[in-house]
Amino acid sequence: MITERRNAPTNSKTDDDREFAMPLGTQVYAVVKRSFVSYWRTPDYMIGKFVLHIFTGLFNPFTFYHVGNSQIDIQSRLFSVFMTLTISPPLIQQLQPKFLNFRNIYQSREANSKIYS
Repeated sequence: MITERRNAPTNSKTDDDREFAMPLGTQVYAVVKRSFVSYWRTPDYMIGKFVLHIFTGLFNPFTFYHVGNSQIDIQSRLFSVFMTLTISPPLIQQLQPKFLNFRNIYQSREANSKIYS
């Protein structure tokens, strides 16, 4: 088999025009898997996110349970929507340090070697 492959005719084009070694789907899979492993290794971070979402998700509906159709009740509904939208700033404050850490790792390790596109 070795001699057969050695004596096989070579194609005229031996270089690969692709810039990266793996296709995009494989790259996305590797990055997502690595991110999930990193999140798994920091349970305090995940517990904080779950507590924020669960507490807000339970507090908001139970505060405005049995809301009617009067003018003050519609105002209470709008306030409920506002309370739901105020989840974003604490979530961003939790995500930003993690994202900055991932970006620093990417810039120091993978950016120069062009592992990912």
